[in-house]
Amino acid sequence: TNIGWSAVYFLAEERYDFSPERNILLGLLGGLAYTAVCLLASPLVRLARDRLALPAKASLATTLSAMGIAASLPAWAASQWGIWAFMLTFVPLQGIMWPIVESYLSGGRRGTNLRRAIGLFNIVWSSAIVVSMWFVALTIERAASAAFIALALIQFVMLLPLARFPAEPPSSRRVEIEHHERADHTRERRLLHAFRILNLASYLLLGALAPLLPALMGRLDLDTADKPALASAWMIARVAVFVLMQSWHGWHGRRRTVVWSASLIVLGFAAVVFAPTVAIMTAGLVCFGLGAGAIYCAAIYYALEVGSANVDAGGKHEAVMGIGYAAGPILAIAIAAAIGLSGSSPRDHQGGRVTPSLAAPLIPSP
Repeated sequence: TNIGWSAVYFLAEERYDFSPERNILLGLLGGLAYTAVCLLASPLVRLARDRLALPAKASLATTLSAMGIAASLPAWAASQWGIWAFMLTFVPLQGIMWPIVESYLSGGRRGTNLRRAIGLFNIVWSSAIVVSMWFVALTIERAASAAFIALALIQFVMLLPLARFPAEPPSSRRVEIEHHERADHTRERRLLHAFRILNLASYLLLGALAPLLPALMGRLDLDTADKPALASAWMIARVAVFVLMQSWHGWHGRRRTVVWSASLIVLGFAAVVFAPTVAIMTAGLVCFGLGAGAIYCAAIYYALEVGSANVDAGGKHEAVMGIGYAAGPILAIAIAAAIGLSGSSPRDHQGGRVTPSLAAPLIPSP
């Protein structure tokens, strides 16, 4: 699913001549749609269960099938509209998928067991994101549509392991629930609030960075294939911190985790935006990935530990991220204007056409 969040901007720039402004608008619309669906995920799943007799497993299967169809849109659409349609269908559908997946993840688990499960979950999905960026780097120049075709096929392949899922997420045993309800979670609730704010800030910065990265890297004269490969640096760093936090639980319940993780995302973001060299941009991406990974890991743990093992807990967690993704492009507009990013696409320079201004139309003509 990373192709819908990060790689799509490189693909849109290379294959569909998207300017930085259009990439920013693409991110804004995707983030808004994702947030809205995340907030509706729990009511929609309950409605499907009560009115249509569809358990969570069936809702997830239906969502994956719809995502498979949506992912194929840019592959056969011959214009920019394929990307717009993809962003407004595939990305919002994730707002249903992830909360259901997270309810299966947290069901029946608390404390150390939940931390270990979340740690392994984070390592798996974040590693897949790195692989997706490398795949895009290898195919973007010769077969950019391959990324969307692969993404579509993967959605249907995921129906195979889903067949082994129980109809509903496992629930904790009664004694575990009673113990959880009696426990004093004052510190955990405070840390939940802190990391929710940090997670929002993290995805706000990521939402600003993702659509700008192709243009920022263009200023360093990077080749097309090198851009997504370099972007994977922050994703690799995130995998590393997930591995660390999965095996070392010294971060749990510590206020200092808030301080060092927040410092890393701010320093990393600034280094990437103002990087004069590839080396400094790489260092900034690594710092950002370490901080963002630590914040995400803590945020999802406290959300599921202090919250509950249902779709609503995951929906709130994902909605916070969606708000960051939606607000990030607004920050990106200010950054682009402040540092003077060009409004042209790579082919504008190659074809000798006039570079459009920041006021150029964002939506293509039919």
